[in-house]
Amino acid sequence: NLGRVFVGGQTRAEIKAKLEELLSEYVENPVVKVRFLNFQVFVMGEVRRPGIFQFQDENVTILEALSFAGDFTELANREKVMVIRERNGTREYAQLNLLTTEVFESPFLYLEQNDVIYVEPLTAKTSAVVSSPLRYLNIVGTVIGTVVGAILIVERLNDGP
Repeated sequence: NLGRVFVGGQTRAEIKAKLEELLSEYVENPVVKVRFLNFQVFVMGEVRRPGIFQFQDENVTILEALSFAGDFTELANREKVMVIRERNGTREYAQLNLLTTEVFESPFLYLEQNDVIYVEPLTAKTSAVVSSPLRYLNIVGTVIGTVVGAILIVERLNDGP
């Protein structure tokens, strides 16, 4: 009986090696397979359904996780997708451009337990959406000013000199 084995903060490969070493005292050439039962990633930012997503299999790509989150919104910047990963107490950051095939060469293509995916908004579109009510207000103001001006000109012409 091995009892409880603390594996917090270790990779699957480290856990596998540790268990094989412990079991080798009792079994000759032990074979160990380590799986996460609660493999989860966090998807935030410009996606349709941000949240925490759990998977049965730990071979999950960033594309699969984004698909589970309902894909991008109209404001998503596909060129700036951030993956935040914590390993041995150190945070790693990767900015991926999902419009290129380079993403398939990235070590961040396959996600790890508790990775965070953040999809940045498009800055040009964001400012356009925010300023669009002001733009419509300007157009309405111009139309009203033109109509009032036309009415005043017509009244003056009808009143005579």
